[in-house]
Amino acid sequence: MKTAGRPAWSAPSPKSPHTSGRSETLTASCRPPSARSGAPSTSRKRPSRSRWTGRERTTMNRPRRILPLHAKLAMGFSLLTVAAIGITAHLYYQSTKAMLRQDIRNRLHDAVAIGALQVDAAAHAKLTAPDQEGSPDYLRLKKTLQRIRDAGTDIRFVYTMRQDAQGNIVFIVDAEESEQDISHLGDIYDDAGDFLEANFAAFQSATAAENFYTDKWGTWLSGYAPIYAPDGRREAVLGMDISADNVLAQERDAFRRVLVIFFGSIPVSGFIGWLFGLALTAPISKLIKGAEQLSNGNFNYRIKIRSNDETAILAATFNQAAERLGGLVARLEERVEERTAQLSRRTSQLQAATRVARQATAIRELPQLLDDTVRTISDQFGFYHTGIFLTEAEGGFVSLQAASSEGGQKMLTRGHRLQIGEQGIVGYAAAQKRPRVALDVGEDAYFFNNPDLPETRSEAALPLVVRNRVIGVLDIQSKQARAFSPEDIETFQTLADQIALIIENARLFEEMNLAVSQLERLATDRIQQAWMDGGRAGSHAYQYTPAGIQPAFRAGDRDDQLIVPILLHNQKIGEIAAKRSEGDWEAREQAMLAEIAAQVALALENARLLDEARQRAIHERTVGEVVSHIGAAHDMDAVLRVAAQEIGKALGDSEVVVQIRAEELEAK
Repeated sequence: MKTAGRPAWSAPSPKSPHTSGRSETLTASCRPPSARSGAPSTSRKRPSRSRWTGRERTTMNRPRRILPLHAKLAMGFSLLTVAAIGITAHLYYQSTKAMLRQDIRNRLHDAVAIGALQVDAAAHAKLTAPDQEGSPDYLRLKKTLQRIRDAGTDIRFVYTMRQDAQGNIVFIVDAEESEQDISHLGDIYDDAGDFLEANFAAFQSATAAENFYTDKWGTWLSGYAPIYAPDGRREAVLGMDISADNVLAQERDAFRRVLVIFFGSIPVSGFIGWLFGLALTAPISKLIKGAEQLSNGNFNYRIKIRSNDETAILAATFNQAAERLGGLVARLEERVEERTAQLSRRTSQLQAATRVARQATAIRELPQLLDDTVRTISDQFGFYHTGIFLTEAEGGFVSLQAASSEGGQKMLTRGHRLQIGEQGIVGYAAAQKRPRVALDVGEDAYFFNNPDLPETRSEAALPLVVRNRVIGVLDIQSKQARAFSPEDIETFQTLADQIALIIENARLFEEMNLAVSQLERLATDRIQQAWMDGGRAGSHAYQYTPAGIQPAFRAGDRDDQLIVPILLHNQKIGEIAAKRSEGDWEAREQAMLAEIAAQVALALENARLLDEARQRAIHERTVGEVVSHIGAAHDMDAVLRVAAQEIGKALGDSEVVVQIRAEELEAK
């Protein structure tokens, strides 16, 4: 609309009289006719829009209470009804709103299109300079625009525009008469919006803006139509602003009607929903009472509902379920007691197995480990006999290494052994790598009748397997027949696996200790030999006196001296001899000398290793130089000559002969 000081909104903006411009975007400005060009004005800013961030929500702490089902159903029915009415009312309101707005757009479109046809394009083309504003053509066109404005309903501003040579949109003729409202010929529309600036040159037919824009003077809608000359050339663009206040008033009336319908439906739907909830929840209340009786353990309670709907079927099903549940609970109680006893026994076994494994883990020596393990198993589980067989190195037999019973000790004394795969269930378990159980030894063909264990009634042999290799067998015997259940065997096999790992770790520990001892012995011998060789090379001894430091002979053992050995890997490679004229050596001084001796040993060893590395580097460099000189020779004589020369130099000007003895080759 052709006003000034308009806030920014997302709609085509009309011409701004203050700036003699027109806008089609959200940032257009408008002001009332009283503030049009010719009078000083102040710039206006878009009013800030408040945004609801949801911080207005509050939390109400309410005591927890049970909401009756009929109330929930009533609320649900009411909410659904109100929601349906609300959606219908909303759709009605949106439809009415869209229809009203489309109607005003159509009227504006038709008005601006008809108005463009009434403008004399030829006379309009003659208006090119501001001084032509009072010319007959200008006045005639102005009256035409005034007739167009007055002929329409709610039309406020009518004006024409064109682009100058610089591409600016300028006003040509304005229907306004007041000096404060009029836009003069040649005024630049410097407040044109993005829409108008982007599409001004492309207008080929009448166009009405999509959105309204609102300011403090009202709500407006703008339309544009091209003005064509007789030769088909577009001469200018006709602009028209129409008031939309009447449309908004109709929209508000429609909105009030929608609100009346919506809020009026709330109490009606609530009352109907309440009656509906009560009718539905009567049989459900009976079902709830029956469920409460059932939860309290009253399985004899029955529900009576006299109807032909689903609630009667549900009641009958409930009664059948209660009868079956009573019998099921009785059977479950019996099974729970049995299962509890089994779990208690299983827990005791696992705890005992854990104690056995924990005690065995703390032992490093293999004989003591085996002996303590078999005794702990017998004590924890109460077995008649427990023994551990280990596979012999040859692999064909397993020999008893530890036993907990008196008969087992006799077997150990005579070296009891069984052939793998041939004798007893122990040999079978070792061959098959899986547990073997004899629940009744009198009926088991694999049982080995041992006179040292006459009271055995059942036996279980569990292989000790490490990395798919059998290293032995755990043998357990009981005085009771069928003393081992599948769960027991599973527990004992887990224990056997742990014992196998412990035994293997003990073996590996012994082997590691042996290897470490051998390595330490080799390192000690090598260090001892190296220092013996270094000692033969010369005497290394220095003495400090008040006169200073000087070479000295090796110190001997004297009563008035403190002798501190210099130890390297427990090998004495030297000593520190200290002497004082008066007083004894304090323990603190002796400890300090011992620490210094240890550091001196490390420093001497580092120096020796550095000297060895240096000698090795000289040796390798010398050999490399000799080989490089020999490699430079190209015939046999030169090779022999260079070899003799370089070897002699490398050996300290020694006499060296390098020759080929062909007669020795012939002799061979």
